[in-house]
Amino acid sequence: MNILSPFVKSVSFSLIARKEGHRRLIPAYRDLLRSQYYDGETISALQFNKLKKLLIHAYQHTKFYRERFDAAAFDPTAFKSFEELSAIPVLKKSDIKENSSALIAGNFHPEQLFFALSGGTTGASLGFYKDQGSLDQHLAAQMRFDNWSGWSIGDCMGIIWPAVVDKRHAQPSFRARIKNALYFRNSVLQQAVINEDDFDKFFKILNRRRARAMRGFAFQLSESADYLIAKNVRLNSLKGVISTGEPLYPTQRQKIESAYGCKVFDSYRTREVGCVAQECEEHKGYHVNAELVFVEAVSPVEQPNPPSVPPGGEGKILITDLCNYGMPFIRYEIGDIGVISNRSCSCGRGLPLLEKIGGREADCLFTSDGKKVAPVTIIPNLFHLIGILNQFRIIQHRYDHITIQMVGPAPPGNLLQKQRQAITDIFGAEMQVTYEYVEYIEPSRSGKYSFVVSEVNS
Repeated sequence: MNILSPFVKSVSFSLIARKEGHRRLIPAYRDLLRSQYYDGETISALQFNKLKKLLIHAYQHTKFYRERFDAAAFDPTAFKSFEELSAIPVLKKSDIKENSSALIAGNFHPEQLFFALSGGTTGASLGFYKDQGSLDQHLAAQMRFDNWSGWSIGDCMGIIWPAVVDKRHAQPSFRARIKNALYFRNSVLQQAVINEDDFDKFFKILNRRRARAMRGFAFQLSESADYLIAKNVRLNSLKGVISTGEPLYPTQRQKIESAYGCKVFDSYRTREVGCVAQECEEHKGYHVNAELVFVEAVSPVEQPNPPSVPPGGEGKILITDLCNYGMPFIRYEIGDIGVISNRSCSCGRGLPLLEKIGGREADCLFTSDGKKVAPVTIIPNLFHLIGILNQFRIIQHRYDHITIQMVGPAPPGNLLQKQRQAITDIFGAEMQVTYEYVEYIEPSRSGKYSFVVSEVNS
């Protein structure tokens, strides 16, 4: 065990959490570790009470839901069963964009709200707000999911994440490094373009710090597994690997588990509503974070009030965040598909299960000299972080040519200049760029939206 671990676990983690404003983080985390073993009926009752409380709050304090509930003749004070929720129309991303101020609860002061952006896997970023209480709850849920993989407070967590171009070469300050060493103890590799030298340095650090768990996008984890196998590198203290952010395929899982020497825990997490569901040690489905979110699967046929899909049937995922009162998300269409199970898990947790989650698949892109680029790197670095929020699609025709389709109007020239520089930073100076402005970007036949399309044969 690292010499700092006991001190972080018993002293510094709690102190820093409180200083950062997360006064309820440790109690919330302990509550979740305890409630996950409640029986299914107890969890369902807890969930229903939280849902009704949220519905009443949303009606009393937000203009959007007051009008929406009245139009649907829905009285939240008379709410008696989960089935009655279907009377409320689905909340779409367009609703949030067009009614942002009306969705904010009037009993929250602006200083009590924190702005965030979605990951934008539909190719269009979504701005929203969270209150402090929900931040604590969402972070506690992340800690619980990390705990399932073998991590505990005081342990080092290795993270492989898409790089932010503007910060790719920046080193954290001495103060930031001290804080990290005494708090979450994350060792982070921000990587846009896959680079063996980065892997070499990173894995040496993880072995020195005796990392207990890894977290990353499936793409980067798979590429890092290739490196570990090729170089015959072993991570001696690792207990589990968490894959998130994009679909994990069976071949990737097998390779990652072989290279890392431990099990992969596939995790369904979103920017908008936090941790949704994750595999436990039994790996027979995804336990829903039911104390904090309510998940529905409804008919994929487009309609305001789609009917629920019976357990075992595939449907569009709707999520209600039970803890964000600052800007409630009720029956939010996240853009993914999944299957709700009626099974219980042999792990002993009473949390309900998703059989599977069918997210979106992104093609792999390449630099002008043929190196792989992490697909999810494209979203922040070429669009959101420089202020371009148009819906988009990137098509790579050759190693040295991409086309960027965007729903008009065209962004200002200065933002396009920043985007062109980011393209050079990631793909190389030889990359040619063609812009196409369109009225609408078609989804694929399956209804899924691919924000990158590669025509390059790897």
